[in-house]
Amino acid sequence: MNSVYSEDFYNELNNWNIGAMLCPFLWGLGNKIEWTLIAIALVSLCNPLTALLVCVWFGMNGNRWAFESGSYKDAETFAVVQKRWLTGILALYFVLYLVFAGIYILA
Repeated sequence: MNSVYSEDFYNELNNWNIGAMLCPFLWGLGNKIEWTLIAIALVSLCNPLTALLVCVWFGMNGNRWAFESGSYKDAETFAVVQKRWLTGILALYFVLYLVFAGIYILA
């Protein structure tokens, strides 16, 4: 890893990445981690508990994977990009909730 980043930043890489946990396939594509698609596809063939455990694993390691796969000019840029992913994924879940709630109400 590049020595330009502070030790605090490297500690941040061990923090939880909620975006990677909630939507690993989109998050993985956006962060140039294509193997996440393969992992999710294979795990989804197993059972829901295994898929949940893999999503938790993605959440635990997501920051480190995203940092290693991307080219960020500084720690702040990395943090902003990951917060945007979280915001976008939460917005997606909210819209899906509204759509399904509307379908349920109309049915």
